[in-house]
Amino acid sequence: MEKDCPSLLAVAAHFIPTLNGRVKSWQVGDISVNRNNGALIEQFYHHLQQYHPEADNIYRVTYIWNSLCWQPIYLAFIGIYQLNIAPNFTGFSQVYQSGKIAGYGVPSLIGISGAREQLISSIGRQLHAIFEDWRLELCQAYSCRPGMSNKLTADSLMVALQHVQKMMPEMTTSALLVDAKLWLSAFGLSHRFIDGFEYLQSNVNYWRTSCCQVVKVNGTTVCANCPKLKKKRDVQIKRCKS
Repeated sequence: MEKDCPSLLAVAAHFIPTLNGRVKSWQVGDISVNRNNGALIEQFYHHLQQYHPEADNIYRVTYIWNSLCWQPIYLAFIGIYQLNIAPNFTGFSQVYQSGKIAGYGVPSLIGISGAREQLISSIGRQLHAIFEDWRLELCQAYSCRPGMSNKLTADSLMVALQHVQKMMPEMTTSALLVDAKLWLSAFGLSHRFIDGFEYLQSNVNYWRTSCCQVVKVNGTTVCANCPKLKKKRDVQIKRCKS
């Protein structure tokens, strides 16, 4: 059922200040749904190439992909878990400027209300189709195969779900795992990514299956949930036990 949700943008910005949106139509310079974004993606790529020449193509494509997907994913999660509404991403646009995607626009604040399972299924299918369009645009100039984008998307979804549990301490680990399967199914992704969760005393930690490649930029270190870090830790644990 359609429902007006005037507080969506304010609630999203409350939880993530950089998730700064407004009601607006597409403008020149925006990356949007159902539009040709090839020129902006190429501009983004060349910006990264200029400012981080020491990094390679994999870093640049990975960075662009994660930049394209983070805002819609977190807006969807905040809408569903805080407001029980699935935002409508028809006409959704994102602001690109100087090597960064931050800020977004929605043509209206009307979304869909209903049971959580239905909302996840509906919004997951919609975002999956949008992401595939963006992947094909990225792939026209730079290699971005489904195997790579699927891992990055699954990791982003699972990390977002981990943050949901921090926002909602009442969410049990068993409930989180149920929702994890729903999100992965909605995006047509394997449930094996659930194996990345590490069960702590009262919550979970997620180890990514894909590296964001940021370590290829001078002056950076590996992320706290990097698979390379987990592999190193597991080797150390194995040595201690032997």
